[in-house]
Amino acid sequence: MKLNSVLVAMDFSECSIKAFKHAKQLIKNDGEIVLLHVIDKGLTEKLEKLDLIDSSSSIDKLKQHAEKDFENLLKEQT
Repeated sequence: MKLNSVLVAMDFSECSIKAFKHAKQLIKNDGEIVLLHVIDKGLTEKLEKLDLIDSSSSIDKLKQHAEKDFENLLKEQT
């Protein structure tokens, strides 16, 4: 049985990349894979309160890094 859509949590670990590859096998030809990557804003705010990071610039850097990782992942899979 093939699925219409699959949600895959993506942290770019080997395990999540395997999950993505497995999801590709589970979907129909016109199916959809939704990749979800979460940035823990609460953690960055706590680190900022401890003067360990600048929260806003760190979140921007994490977003940019994730976008680059997504692009690389998609290039590798096509």
